[in-house]
Amino acid sequence: MGFYVNPNLGSFEECRNLHFFVDKSMLLSVLNSKINTKDRFICLSRSRRMGKTMAATMISAYYTKGSDSHEIFSDLKIKDDPSFEKHINKYNVITFDMNDMYTNRTGKGSTVDEINYRIVPELIKSFPSAGIEKSDSLYSAMIKTYEQSGDKFIIVIDEYDVLVREQVLKQELEEYLRFLSGLFKASSTSEAIALGYMTGILPLIKDTSQTRLNNIYESSMVNPGPFAPYIGFTSDEVEALCCANNMPFEQMKAWYDGYKLGKYEIYCSNSVCRALDNQECDDYWIQTGSYMVINDYITMDIENIKDDVLTLIAGQKVAVETRTFDNDVASIESKDDVYTYLINIGYLLFEEDVSAECYGGNGFCYIPNNEVRNSWIAAISREDDYNGLLDFIYKSTVLLEATKNGDENLVAQTLEDCHERLLSSEKYNNEKTLETVIRFCYLNAIWKYSMDLEMPTGKGFADVVFIPRHEGIPAIIIELKNNKSTDSALAQIKEKNYPASLKGFEDNLLLVAVSYDEKTKKHTCKIEKAC
Repeated sequence: MGFYVNPNLGSFEECRNLHFFVDKSMLLSVLNSKINTKDRFICLSRSRRMGKTMAATMISAYYTKGSDSHEIFSDLKIKDDPSFEKHINKYNVITFDMNDMYTNRTGKGSTVDEINYRIVPELIKSFPSAGIEKSDSLYSAMIKTYEQSGDKFIIVIDEYDVLVREQVLKQELEEYLRFLSGLFKASSTSEAIALGYMTGILPLIKDTSQTRLNNIYESSMVNPGPFAPYIGFTSDEVEALCCANNMPFEQMKAWYDGYKLGKYEIYCSNSVCRALDNQECDDYWIQTGSYMVINDYITMDIENIKDDVLTLIAGQKVAVETRTFDNDVASIESKDDVYTYLINIGYLLFEEDVSAECYGGNGFCYIPNNEVRNSWIAAISREDDYNGLLDFIYKSTVLLEATKNGDENLVAQTLEDCHERLLSSEKYNNEKTLETVIRFCYLNAIWKYSMDLEMPTGKGFADVVFIPRHEGIPAIIIELKNNKSTDSALAQIKEKNYPASLKGFEDNLLLVAVSYDEKTKKHTCKIEKAC
């Protein structure tokens, strides 16, 4: 039993002791189904702070021959799975964190040298009769152990993608790719491995030949497969936590929901736990990582990407064609490359365009939730081009209160000023542009309201509808017009009976008409309470 070879249960015991522990043990059932199959080498990529490391510690604790794990799993769901006893404590586990190997190197050699330097001595100590020597690589040490004992290994690598994210020299990255290929593709070594599990932020690292790691089963943010509900919290899990800890679920949903993996709504587990612990929703995600990656691409302004940023922050979708991710981050050259990268690391979400003739990458991207949106706002705060527009974001709470209080002049003037500022990046005389202005200026309403565009209501479609997430605040219907009066907009709301579909809000519903003149650019607003 060592730190890397057949570790004890300490790390998973710490996870079990967490106040907001959520049982994700059925992940092991999926892994058990892949042991000793052609899909036994797995790369699972998810955005930051989703619980990937916790899952890795659970995997190590379950399979390791270094300890008896029955007690620590005795009250978890996997205990009743038919595969539980077949695989528990049956394998020699080797587990390591690539971030630790890279950042805390003890010698002057490469990261691969560091892996061999740390792990091979533990194999010598754990298997003294296997004939392993200090000069052996991890490959040869594993093969000798397998030939001597007949017991297969399970390999668990956390933060597998750190060398790509750190953009190390090509020579070191190539050596690392050869190392992974030697583990998971070379027939002599792979025969000794019952299961290989890598996890990180980025999807599977590719090389120019596209063949070095082509036998890896990949689960990503775009194609999660059967692993979808096991990294991050599902809606049901978050709702149960909120109920047990007296937190409003709808507020939690607005802040941290939005990742659609397969049929599941997935939340960032770290953010949910921090919110529960502090009894307050806040930007916990941005505190655990840097938004500078967004700022870098905004600054580059590839294919006028700055124009799209305001649309994304306003909660609207942008067309994208997702690409296969290349291991060279510096080779990102197109807007689609940027969006593909940001989708895979969690700053955007991809939605396939089901109406398109061709599938498999054509669709839309958008910001998943309020917490991630604040990362984007933090990123644009470093850009002089957005200085004036940021003021509208910060004043969005004031605008919402002005709307609820019926301050028509303040609402009209604020929207007029913002519309004028957006002129450089959007066509001014376009109702879709005004929709963007509305969403942008009411941005801080998102955690109190869900916002729908072109919502089917009564005999038509309302332009913008704010539906309250909790009781005590009014629902809002906004109708937009250009070159027409606000009276005609209010008449349309009533004639087409838009309020009919907002049942339950009849006594607390605001009707808002916004219009502007294309020639003078003068905006007007009229606000009424529904009768």
